Amino acid sequence: MKRLNTLTKSLLIAAALALFLCAAPSLLNLSAQAAGIVDSGTFGGNLTWTLYTDGLLEITGTGIMPDNWESYGPPWSKHASMIIDVVISEGVTDIGNYAFSGCANMESVVIPDSITAIGYMAFRNCSSLTDVIIPGDEVSLGEEAFFRCSSLESFCAYGSSISFGNRVFSDCTGLSRVEMPNLRYLVSDYYDGAGMFTDCPALTSVSFPNVLVIGPDIFSYCAGLTDVDLPNVLIIGDYAFAGCGVLENVNIPNANELGDFAFYNCVSLKEISIPNVEYILYSAFLGCSGLESVTFPECVIEFGYRAFYSCSSLKSAIFEGDAPYFFDYQVFDQTHPDFKIYYYEGKSDWTNPWNGYPTEMITAGPNILYGDVNGDGVVDRADQTMMNQYFARLLPEGTVFIMENADVNGDGVVDRADQTRMNQYFSRVDPSPLGPKT
Repeated sequence: MKRLNTLTKSLLIAAALALFLCAAPSLLNLSAQAAGIVDSGTFGGNLTWTLYTDGLLEITGTGIMPDNWESYGPPWSKHASMIIDVVISEGVTDIGNYAFSGCANMESVVIPDSITAIGYMAFRNCSSLTDVIIPGDEVSLGEEAFFRCSSLESFCAYGSSISFGNRVFSDCTGLSRVEMPNLRYLVSDYYDGAGMFTDCPALTSVSFPNVLVIGPDIFSYCAGLTDVDLPNVLIIGDYAFAGCGVLENVNIPNANELGDFAFYNCVSLKEISIPNVEYILYSAFLGCSGLESVTFPECVIEFGYRAFYSCSSLKSAIFEGDAPYFFDYQVFDQTHPDFKIYYYEGKSDWTNPWNGYPTEMITAGPNILYGDVNGDGVVDRADQTMMNQYFARLLPEGTVFIMENADVNGDGVVDRADQTRMNQYFSRVDPSPLGPKT
């Protein structure tokens, strides 16, 4: 027999591969059919469901699923223990109330672009479900939609308009990744004191680059949350992060309003930068016993009742502008015994004491001298030492640390990147002037 030359063999292989790829969808269909059908039927007018012996539940057709399944459940509920994978086809627009509630062996679900609503308790107690992706732009998630999905690790939604009911992810003990890169408003339709992410101990960090509003109670009592990145948020609602006991790092450079009890009892929070805040409402930081120093911008207008009450480590409050007009009772009561308010020379309406709190004028003036963290008008190695002490939590008691001068990279946030920049400046690794790059 004649040997095939190299070119001929390559063409044959390529042709075989193309034939396989073209046939793949049909082969998958045949595979589903080969598995055998356990049960099937129609519902909701234009929808069909089929359950195969390999645990695949397919839902096809157009329109919405019924939402009146509270009493008798969906038609596949009698086979709930068999369901492993769910595929919902394009054209289905709503997932009904209780649709897959209690399908404890379900591991995956494919949700199409056409879905605009996921009903009340739709996936509640689906304890084997690991990942959820919602591709649609406008989607409503009903109350407790994913409640107690204990194996759920990742939730991704790519829409800009997503509404949430109460406790959507409560008790999702394995949830560690939440991505909603286009979301503008992270707000529940209503709330009753139960957080959207309450009892999600594996969720340690969240970052929402485009969110403008965090609604009430969203992350309250999220026991593992340590880092929050909200670079464009303007409003943080009541109790939004209340009881987040290990929360350490919060990036909210554009926040304008902090709601009632917004950071209540965040005992691990030692510092926070709020350069654009105007309203700090009722008990916003009550019980933040680790907080040591806070700087308030010129634009701050209002301090609610007990805004910083019982912040037992708080030693200094630095005001960049005039004395605020709206200043309720007991704002700084039960703080550190050496607590003092600092204000800049030339600013109005300050007295000593002021509203019962001791004050001291900073004579360095309101102009920022980047790196001059001790406020002596000179940037030298004493400032480098103080910067390192600050981040090592070794500053002597009563030391004044000027937060706005510490932002040596000029990004609006005082963090370890500024410590690195300061050390690079004095080691001559980067001797360019401190402050924003021009």
